[in-house]
Amino acid sequence: MAGNIAVVDDILQEAYIRLLNGAPAEEARRKSYLYRTATNLILDHCRAQARERGWLSALRWRWREEAPASMPATDVERVFAMLSVRERSLLWLAYVEGAAHDEIAVALGCGQKSVRVLLFRARRKMEALLKQHNLCAGDLR
Repeated sequence: MAGNIAVVDDILQEAYIRLLNGAPAEEARRKSYLYRTATNLILDHCRAQARERGWLSALRWRWREEAPASMPATDVERVFAMLSVRERSLLWLAYVEGAAHDEIAVALGCGQKSVRVLLFRARRKMEALLKQHNLCAGDLR
């Protein structure tokens, strides 16, 4: 979701430190706590990057920190990176991690009923991006 392996490593370490220092006693809640913490750390990182980019562009500097090695390797990964952090989180938790809607709601700090709508919108946006880049021929429902 962060798009850069070094950032992911830092966020993972910070999330686990926070888990060790303040995890809930119940095992089921610890997983949600970890997902929520990692997601919040990613969002904080993205906000900080946006502020920094805005400051740099205001000074008419070019942003040159991204190395080619940190870029996504496949077309689908590039399209996935075009989604917002929240959309990537929703899709990742639902389809890669296999999390239930109630778990996703806790992890992302939204209502359980909202997860269904947010997932629908994230799937549609991913589908549109895939079609736009000629990576999807049919309907992804």
